[in-house]
Amino acid sequence: RSRLGEAGSRIDVLRADYRELTGRYDKIVSIEMFEAVGLNHYDDYFTAVDRLLAPDGAMLLQTISVDDQWFPKYQGTPDWIEKYIFPGGELASVGEILKSLARTTSLSMYYAENWGTHYARTLRAWRGRFHHNLARVRALGFDDRFIRMWDLYLASCEATFLERHTGLFQLLLPKNGAQRVLFNEPWSDTHRQLPAAIGIFVGSARSVASGWADLIVANINAETITNLAPEFKRILKTGGRVILCGVPIRHADRVTECMGTYGMPVTHREERDIWV
Repeated sequence: RSRLGEAGSRIDVLRADYRELTGRYDKIVSIEMFEAVGLNHYDDYFTAVDRLLAPDGAMLLQTISVDDQWFPKYQGTPDWIEKYIFPGGELASVGEILKSLARTTSLSMYYAENWGTHYARTLRAWRGRFHHNLARVRALGFDDRFIRMWDLYLASCEATFLERHTGLFQLLLPKNGAQRVLFNEPWSDTHRQLPAAIGIFVGSARSVASGWADLIVANINAETITNLAPEFKRILKTGGRVILCGVPIRHADRVTECMGTYGMPVTHREERDIWV
């Protein structure tokens, strides 16, 4: 805490089992501790996360994984790294994580990214620095047996990441129904607070009650827009927005013209999507 200066005063450091934590949090971040959980406790872990997260909350989970095709053979069979480097550790299965989320929580995976090949470059840098500092390693009391073991560990991990046999996943897991604006969503910085919105298909517009701040409509074209534009104006609050998704490119100008006729000028266009 002292290394963080003023920010350290706003941090509580607890030495506790995750199953014993209490309170309610907007965000939970777990960085490479999940490898110590193990498949037999996935449900316990995510049950605790679900309980601790606020209804609008989200979790970021970073974990080293092994490919799902190999996981059944890997799980429960200690390998060389578990025996000599990380006793009790177990790489994660993304597939089993998703099954556990579905069984035990109200969370879903919104975004996933695999940084495994980046980690390979990190391991290569670590190995180079390790060899560059062997005199210091020996001065700390480590012998040649340890040096060979650590060299094999760094080199073999680099290889498995390059082969994509192991991965370094970051999973963004929001609560279902959360209204928080999430990474990479198409809302500008001026709309950081997502207003109440309803998404409809073209055939259901007349059955939607009025008073919505945002309207998201799929499968609009030049033939349907003439009848539906008045319905959009009825449904929306004053100042509300419509996002028309999946507009055929050849119909975009006609759709834009029609929306303008009903007092809903286009403010933004992307390929196949129109915002008004």
